[in-house]
Amino acid sequence: MNKPAHIALAGQPNTGKSTLFNALTGARQHVANYPGITVEKKTGRYTYNQNKIEIVDLPGTYSLTAYTPEEMVTRHYILSAEPEAVVNIVDTVNLERQLILTFQLLEMEKPLLIYANKKDAAEKRGLNLHPEILAEKLGAPVVYGTARKGENAQLLKEQIEEIRQKSSVSSWHLNYGDKIEAAISSLEEFLKPQAERIPSYPVRWTALKLLENDAEIIQLVSESLENSRLIQNLVDEHNAAYAEEHGYSMEVGISLARSNAALQLKEQCVTDAGKAEETLTDKIDKVVLHRLAGPFILLGVMYAFYWITMVGGQKLTDLIFPWFQVFRNFISGLIPAHSLFNDGFLRSLLLNGIVDGVVMILNYLPIFYVLYLVIAFMEDSGYMARIAFIMDRLLRSFGLHGQSTLPMLLGGAIVGGCAVPGITATRTIRDKKARLVTILVIPLMNCMAKVPFYVLMTGIFFKSHQPLVLWSFSVSTLIVALLVAKLLSTFVVKGEPEPFVLELPSYQMPTLKGVFIRGTERLWLFIKKVATIVVAVSVLIWFGVTFPQKEPAVKDSYEQKYQNAVAAFMKTAGSDYGEYFASPEDLVRMARFEDNYKIYKRQIDFTDETALRELNIRFAGKNPVYTKILMKGKTKLGEEEAEAFQKYWRDYKADQKALKAGTSRKSAEELAAEYQDRNPYFFDLVKSGKIAFKKGTVVDKRAAVVSKGWAKLRRSAELLKRDLAKETLNGSVLGMMGRFLEPVSSLAGMDWRINIAIIGSFAAKEALVSTLGTIYSLEAGDEASETPALQDGLARTGVFRPLHALAIMVFIALFPPCIATMILIKLETGSWKWLIFAIIYPIILGFLAAALVFQTGLLLGF
Repeated sequence: MNKPAHIALAGQPNTGKSTLFNALTGARQHVANYPGITVEKKTGRYTYNQNKIEIVDLPGTYSLTAYTPEEMVTRHYILSAEPEAVVNIVDTVNLERQLILTFQLLEMEKPLLIYANKKDAAEKRGLNLHPEILAEKLGAPVVYGTARKGENAQLLKEQIEEIRQKSSVSSWHLNYGDKIEAAISSLEEFLKPQAERIPSYPVRWTALKLLENDAEIIQLVSESLENSRLIQNLVDEHNAAYAEEHGYSMEVGISLARSNAALQLKEQCVTDAGKAEETLTDKIDKVVLHRLAGPFILLGVMYAFYWITMVGGQKLTDLIFPWFQVFRNFISGLIPAHSLFNDGFLRSLLLNGIVDGVVMILNYLPIFYVLYLVIAFMEDSGYMARIAFIMDRLLRSFGLHGQSTLPMLLGGAIVGGCAVPGITATRTIRDKKARLVTILVIPLMNCMAKVPFYVLMTGIFFKSHQPLVLWSFSVSTLIVALLVAKLLSTFVVKGEPEPFVLELPSYQMPTLKGVFIRGTERLWLFIKKVATIVVAVSVLIWFGVTFPQKEPAVKDSYEQKYQNAVAAFMKTAGSDYGEYFASPEDLVRMARFEDNYKIYKRQIDFTDETALRELNIRFAGKNPVYTKILMKGKTKLGEEEAEAFQKYWRDYKADQKALKAGTSRKSAEELAAEYQDRNPYFFDLVKSGKIAFKKGTVVDKRAAVVSKGWAKLRRSAELLKRDLAKETLNGSVLGMMGRFLEPVSSLAGMDWRINIAIIGSFAAKEALVSTLGTIYSLEAGDEASETPALQDGLARTGVFRPLHALAIMVFIALFPPCIATMILIKLETGSWKWLIFAIIYPIILGFLAAALVFQTGLLLGF
């Protein structure tokens, strides 16, 4: 099988690069991270003329220096991965600024073609691009269109195939002026003889980077070339001479030359029709970015965001969660329990340690999916950049740099994020003080991993005001982070913030395809994280709350109580029903059957008698006796069924009477076979028990008695199981640790269960809910209850009140970051001191805030 051809897609942020990527590849995409960093790596494929083409969507970047991870990833891929062609997407409306990156891509001497995007927006502004002139000047093909509409996407594929086959590299070179060109030429004389030592790096490009004082290239030359010291001395001489003559460095001179060339080229290939009318974007921004109205609009957008996420997501959850229960019940059937009371080690590990923890997180996938879709919509519409612009005004008041905005947004300042990419994004902040302060406050943001816990608590204790409470926490965490940033900026880290430049893209209507693709990508990345971290943590927590086990004598006493309950039930079942529960396996089988029945019953409308009857018939086909018991001995029939059953029942009673009187010509077995063949469903209803037929309902009084006995047995088994689990939990490793901390944590409304969950969440905040799910799953038993074990457990304790929930949420909101974030803090700051500080101060701050809320609430009588 032929390997796919690799094509790189490069461009500045907000040029429509992702939109073009989606137009080319559709849903055939894969998203990951580049090794060692959190910069997103997106690849997609399409087929053209039976040739497989793989597109790599490189991170958006304004230049190809080595200051940011995005810049490094882009240039390393183009130079080292050696793509067969590079597609440079440019924004036609802002062509002058876009060409600066285009020049740098051309200097890397790779086959390049240009897609001039936003043709519709340019025409509305009266701008007319002449792509043939641009192509002639740069020596590279140019395709003109609007990616959002998929315009000329097919032509772009044709051009990609053509340039890929020819492997033609543009001979265009930017003339930087006599002095800089002379410096480049002199360096090339030293670099060319040793070019084979760095074959992926073009000689002229390497010389330019040396003159720009590119640290990575200086190190590369130093490590790879023999005369590196001589080359560096030559670079220093040229830089010194240029600075003395012009009053600024050669790096600035190179940048100015590119800017001037971009301006000249733009004037040559773009004509302006002179439309000076105000654009729609300008009109919207007058309101959205208004000094007074802007912040209030932002608050409204934030609230609408949470309302859509919570209400829409919860409706999806209500539809999907029963299927998670079906999945859990299916898994439970793979490893049957030893009895209703004893799951067995392997089953408990699988269900309570893994499945319950994962299902508890997967339950929130619909909410996350809606969240990611809304984020993608806001990004594609252009409003996300406005959020950064509006917040920049606020951040400056608290001693932060404007460039802190985007890392804080990624960390969750507005919409819930993750501290890991947020801290990684601080690499773009060149001001050391602002960067350090931003790193230290990002973990205080509204981390996405905390959202399941917020949703759980608000869903139980603040359900009628859930969107408002969640919105309030989003705002509150931001306010606290800003106050902490002000303190750190004033008393801990010294320095002055630098100016911040942010591009505001034109507003546009996002495409449904693009929004759904990006939302699905992010959801899949989250699922992969859950599948690794949360499963591992759930298993560790299970071991922590399960061991050491109780003494055999304690277990035996509980086992005896359970056997007494079984004996009582078997007495109730009697001879007519006892045969169906003769072994422990039969009891377990009945329990699984009941759990499945309840799961499916919850999915239908209880007022829909037809649906209920069909459900009962379906389950009766699987096991009629179990079904009759679950229906408490009452089976309601339809009108036609009732007429048929009445005749069936009359004949059956007559034949049974004759059989008992000895006047029947058939044996009991023959009669049973006859009526079984006549109507299997009716036969299952009448063959055992004490049957009566009243008003269209088949009533079995014995089945009703057995049903009560069965319910009592399950309750007894559940209580015994729960009591043993509590005893085990109290003496377990984490149980003892949680209770050890409880005298202090109780001041903030946290019991030992919450303490265990908090300890487990150090590895990953996603494990917070799953840990509680594991604990309450062990306590609640293994039945499929009407509500999830965790929600039922919190509500059942009677200890938790809204005040407890509020205080705990405050603590979790300010709790230290996960292990991954801690590691990153150490790497980014290069200091153990700041890592320890980043762990300790949120614990103290969070506990004091939670204790203040809880104790104040108690004083006020809540």
